[in-house]
Amino acid sequence: MIWRKAEQNHEDAISPVIGVMLLLVVTIIIAAVVSGFAGNIAGSSVEAPTLAATANLEITGDKDSRLYVRVDSVSEPIPTKDLRIITSWSKDVDGEIVRGGNTSYAGKSVTSYYSGGKPVNESHPVGYGPGVEDWKTYGTLNISQHFGNYTLEAGTTFRASPYRSRPGGGHSEDNRGGYGPRLDTKTGNVVGELYKYHDGSNYPIGECIDSMQSVLGGDWNKLRPGDVVNLKIMHTPSGKVIYDRDIVATGRSFL
Repeated sequence: MIWRKAEQNHEDAISPVIGVMLLLVVTIIIAAVVSGFAGNIAGSSVEAPTLAATANLEITGDKDSRLYVRVDSVSEPIPTKDLRIITSWSKDVDGEIVRGGNTSYAGKSVTSYYSGGKPVNESHPVGYGPGVEDWKTYGTLNISQHFGNYTLEAGTTFRASPYRSRPGGGHSEDNRGGYGPRLDTKTGNVVGELYKYHDGSNYPIGECIDSMQSVLGGDWNKLRPGDVVNLKIMHTPSGKVIYDRDIVATGRSFL
């Protein structure tokens, strides 16, 4: 009877050792799996390309206002579908700090203006030159010029500009709307105000988002020469900012 009890106690003493060994094996296996997973993540990380560019911002209060960026060099061609435009600025307006910029509409298709009563949808900033197929400088732009459809190469330029105020239908008294003053072709008088949007048939305020509003935000018309806008370009696959500049606005008088 005593011998059987001793044998039972001996078997109980071996069980904890086996359990510890099994736990150690499981721990080693889990550690190996986690290490391999982490190694795959590190090995698949995307390297960001490099971009050198020259940016200018002209705030004239009229149709000649624009944000203009020329690509000087890239480490490799960069599809704009892999990029995100981020702008920010702040200034004191009559004792109130106004903050602006945009991360929502840049690179998104928006109604830029109406032509023949139909909305014209564009994605800004629009591109010209190398890396852009079938581009043109006036009229309704080709879809290949929309941001997201072209590639940045050395010499590529992209820009944002407001929908300019103009008379409509060949009659100076008809107002198509837009940014800044316009010249009444019948009387020779300047109609409208600098730095302001005017409601019209081609640009009904509240329905359209032109190129400058897409990139600089809805309050960009509060900017003046001398103000500073920060422009960032982010490479979304890597999550890294590849361009970061503070741009001082220049300008001139409309007349």
